[in-house]
Amino acid sequence: MPNADLIKLMTEKMQAASAKVVEVKDLGAAYDYAIGVCESKEPYKPQVEENRPAGSPKIFMAPGLDAKERKDLEKRLKGKDIALLNEGMREHLGGIDVALTLGQYGIAATGTCVLESSSEELRLATMIAEVHVMV
Repeated sequence: MPNADLIKLMTEKMQAASAKVVEVKDLGAAYDYAIGVCESKEPYKPQVEENRPAGSPKIFMAPGLDAKERKDLEKRLKGKDIALLNEGMREHLGGIDVALTLGQYGIAATGTCVLESSSEELRLATMIAEVHVMV
């Protein structure tokens, strides 16, 4: 099946599962999209008391980025009221506004995104953030 057909099928299957699919030209554009989502959403309001006092910055989690990718993301977040974390998800259970992860594969027939999951931080990012953005 040609790539365009696979992309179309993947998009249809993901949307059928209520996922929002946004096409971006590169990783930097994906960062900008995820930052925009974080900036525009209401701060996460935890259901239980935790380590996040009222008025603290929004929390953006990006585990699994290499040094170059992380530096680019840090530069894009500079001056914004958003704290960037790449570890320590367990200390912020129920308090992550946006998590960004990099997927390895997609299965078009089912709309499934595959993420290398040997890291607990990556697994938690997909489950406990209020919004999860996978590239």
